[in-house]
Amino acid sequence: MSIKVSIDASGGDFGIPVTINAGIIALKTFNDLAVAFVGDEKAIKIEINNTSIPPKILERIEIKHASQVINICLLYTSPSPRD
Repeated sequence: MSIKVSIDASGGDFGIPVTINAGIIALKTFNDLAVAFVGDEKAIKIEINNTSIPPKILERIEIKHASQVINICLLYTSPSPRD
């Protein structure tokens, strides 16, 4: 049985370097895992090329280019009148 997951490479507070590293750690941990990194293909490739990744791990990586980015800005206030 194999598992394939897609990861928003630009997601999270620290973006591509952190998500690529996390995906690689998962690939090293789970031999039946494949990962598709989704996001800016050029930036993903640069990060992957700057990282020492064994060929057997690279075989299980796919890159899906996403040309659009949704920026979300969350504004937290406390206490809320609804709390």
